[in-house]
Amino acid sequence: MSKQNKTITESARTVSYMLNNKRVTRGVGLFKDRQSIGQLAVREATRISTAFLKTVKDFIEITFEPAAALKKDNAWNIASSRIRKEAIRGLYPEQQIDFSSLCLSQGDLPPVDNLELKVEKDRLEYSWNPGNTRNGMLWNDKVMLLVYFPEIKKAEFILSGANRNEGKQIFIPLKFAIPRVIETYLTFISSNHKTVSDSVYTGRLIW
Repeated sequence: MSKQNKTITESARTVSYMLNNKRVTRGVGLFKDRQSIGQLAVREATRISTAFLKTVKDFIEITFEPAAALKKDNAWNIASSRIRKEAIRGLYPEQQIDFSSLCLSQGDLPPVDNLELKVEKDRLEYSWNPGNTRNGMLWNDKVMLLVYFPEIKKAEFILSGANRNEGKQIFIPLKFAIPRVIETYLTFISSNHKTVSDSVYTGRLIW
């Protein structure tokens, strides 16, 4: 059996000793916490999605609840997973959300036909075909709207808006002294909240 003679050279990072008349130096915990670029990218994507979801928590807890019930999970986890898989763009450490690919609700309920969004001086005006033109549509499905201000990381939303058969909804987001970029979304939810549509991205605007 060979003998190991540990030398004086020892620290929290390395330890050196003689093995078979050869000096050996090995790391002690040196690489334990070192992460690959891929691992760092995953952590950054999680950080970005978490920060965003905190601003829209009240919204996604409703719009992802039907999917969460089916998967026996929670709304936060499903929303976070979709953001990380579908809406994070760029390479670490320059990752960011692609808001046009962001999904803020998940379900089988049809959204709307002939959707339009007009920007007036003091309000946003949404309109759509009020008829029940596809299977699953009901007259009393409720519209839900969300506006996100990426520059200040703030969201405003309507959780229970007009009925589908009304064909329109007015939204008056907060106005700032300096015009701001807004990212806009629309979804429909059944009156009993058991079914919901996938969200529709209605565009980036200056507000």
